[in-house]
Amino acid sequence: MFVKDETLQHRTWPIAKIIKIYPGPDKVVRTVDLLCHGKSITRAVNRLIPCVMTEDPRPSSPAAPENGRPPATDQQDQARVLAAREDVQDYVQEQ
Repeated sequence: MFVKDETLQHRTWPIAKIIKIYPGPDKVVRTVDLLCHGKSITRAVNRLIPCVMTEDPRPSSPAAPENGRPPATDQQDQARVLAAREDVQDYVQEQ
């Protein structure tokens, strides 16, 4: 899942994994716990964007990172994509 952040450009929103859901009395999930950058955070589901990647979104030539962090390795990218796909599959199955 992408964690929506109004202070960042959408392409730099962090990716997180859902680790716990909180269904309300009406059994509708409105809040979840996420694992993001090694920390557990709680967010409303309306602040999350499911991410599904069908192809490599990176440009053919590497660009300088806008966020000041070094670019992720291919292994880190693959791990993030796999985690995001699992999150989306879990989310769809729970609906």
